[in-house]
Amino acid sequence: MTNLQIHLLEKINADIDDFKKKIDNKLKIPENNLFSSALIYPLKAGGKRIRPILVYLVAGCFGGDAAIENARKYALALEMIHTYSLVHDDLPSMDNDDFRRNKPTTHKVFGEAQALLVGDGLLTEAFYQICQSSISSHGISILAELLAECSGIGGMIFGQWIDILQTNNKNSCFCEDILVQIHKEKTGKLLGACLAGGYVIGKLSRNPNLEKVQLEKNVDYWTELGILLGLAFQIYDDILDVTRTTAELGKTAKKDEEQHKLTAVALWGLDGAQQKAKEYTRKSLDLLEKNMANEKIEKTFYEEFKLMIESLINRNY
Repeated sequence: MTNLQIHLLEKINADIDDFKKKIDNKLKIPENNLFSSALIYPLKAGGKRIRPILVYLVAGCFGGDAAIENARKYALALEMIHTYSLVHDDLPSMDNDDFRRNKPTTHKVFGEAQALLVGDGLLTEAFYQICQSSISSHGISILAELLAECSGIGGMIFGQWIDILQTNNKNSCFCEDILVQIHKEKTGKLLGACLAGGYVIGKLSRNPNLEKVQLEKNVDYWTELGILLGLAFQIYDDILDVTRTTAELGKTAKKDEEQHKLTAVALWGLDGAQQKAKEYTRKSLDLLEKNMANEKIEKTFYEEFKLMIESLINRNY
């Protein structure tokens, strides 16, 4: 990670610590209370904080340092949404995994029912965080819409539904359209919300008087870029699942094959999956360059953003 990315990582980690303190103060919970510990456990389990850092970098591209501070609530909300999805994905009724980031999953530590509540709590709290954002009311409205779209029935929940139907189903259809839809809904749209939200915050940080219609006209572009990145990211993830060990991944290796999941490797083979990942990588970078050519941007943040994209889709982090 670069120095700037480390700096941004420290911001999100500090905000997670602050969230823990606010839980304790709000609910009058003693320091060792199990509820507080369970809520914070998956947030503090590690990870590269890719999604909040992407929010910061795009916001910085359009609004500079001031936008970074304005983006903190939304960045925390995205990390909460992502973490909630992992907590629920790991449950026995979903992917049934005992480890995440080389640590026992939330349900293994606190119980299945408690893990459900932790996920629900983080999902709900994410929207509360957005409401506290230091931008205009119509800007907050756009952020809430983005988060609801990517995490709700038009995004992660629908993607998970399709994924479940394909798991351990010997009669499932292994076809490209279904695989693309799963990755688009489960991963791509969340990344799109990171990019689009960062754009909205950055623009409003530079010009607080921008109208909603002016902000919304580029939201679809950023969402589409996130979807392309998500497809490349998940195809590489499928490749890593069969080429890396459990220790290297921080979660159970080769689990997709055992569960007869529809993956890029199962569909195209290892070489074919690598080619597809390169294809989506090229498409995403071409789209980025095309749409940023005429934008007034902060070059330092933009260069960092491109570096982050390249490391993200090639999994070099």
